Amino acid sequence: MMSIVIINYGDTTYFRKLIDSLDNKEMEIEILVGTFDKINKDAEGKIKWIYLDKNYGPPGNRNRVARYARETS
Repeated sequence: MMSIVIINYGDTTYFRKLIDSLDNKEMEIEILVGTFDKINKDAEGKIKWIYLDKNYGPPGNRNRVARYARETS
C-alpha cells in the first residue's frame, strides 16, 4: 500500500482533478488530505481528512498529516 499526503488550502478545481487521477490507478493507495477548512466532502469515501488547527508551513503540514498514514509490514 502507498500513502499519498496532500495539503489542500481552499482549492477545488485542481484538487478534484488530482483525486480523479489517483482513483484511476491500479494500485492500493491511501489518500490523506490535510486541510484548514472543510471542503470537498464529495470525495469523502476515498479520502482520510486531517483537519489542521493552523498552518505549520509546507514541511510541518506534511509531517503532521503523514503521522496518520497506516503502517504495513
